[in-house]
Amino acid sequence: EEPLWPDPEGLIPFGQTDYSDFLFWRPRGPPDSWPIVIWGRGLQEFETIDCGLTDFLTGLATGEIETENLPDDLASCPIIFQPLVRGKSDD
Repeated sequence: EEPLWPDPEGLIPFGQTDYSDFLFWRPRGPPDSWPIVIWGRGLQEFETIDCGLTDFLTGLATGEIETENLPDDLASCPIIFQPLVRGKSDD
């Protein structure tokens, strides 16, 4: 069981998914190294992802981070970015 904020070492909530999963920071050490903690729907266990928020969101978007508690289709997107390619006729 994890303590919650305002306990000095309690998890700090920062988000919730459309599927009612809760996202927290575990405030241990410097803030830029706080891991992400996921509390999935109806689960009694927490899942810790050992990275910061930006890396977590990037990893979800690219599929490099897979979690046990979040749905597989949470961040599904067939094309994240496709650069515009201009031909000679577009100049």
